[in-house]
Amino acid sequence: MSLHLGIRRPRKHRAVDAGPRITGLEQALAEANAYRAEAEQVAACLDADLVERTEERDQLLAELVNVRQVLAPYLAAEAAAGAVTVPEMVRDTSALEDQATAPIAVTTLRERFGGSAA
Repeated sequence: MSLHLGIRRPRKHRAVDAGPRITGLEQALAEANAYRAEAEQVAACLDADLVERTEERDQLLAELVNVRQVLAPYLAAEAAAGAVTVPEMVRDTSALEDQATAPIAVTTLRERFGGSAA
């Protein structure tokens, strides 16, 4: 007597049935290898471009340092020419935005207005 629980065994694959499957897998592998080769080529080109840009950046930074050294005396002279050197006590404070400030007297309302406690 056999007990059947509805469990089926997978059918056995025959070599004739595996042919198209293997062909499809081989084609997918070939496509994946082609994509991989293309990606490696793109990565190599990007790496070469990165090396070129890095060298160019380093050259430009070195040139910038040289230019700053050449311009330093001129920039210092311009800063010295435009510096405000008038002492504070001689400064003209007649303009509203340039008025000198004084300390603010802080008192209670009672002291300020002379009110009673009641």
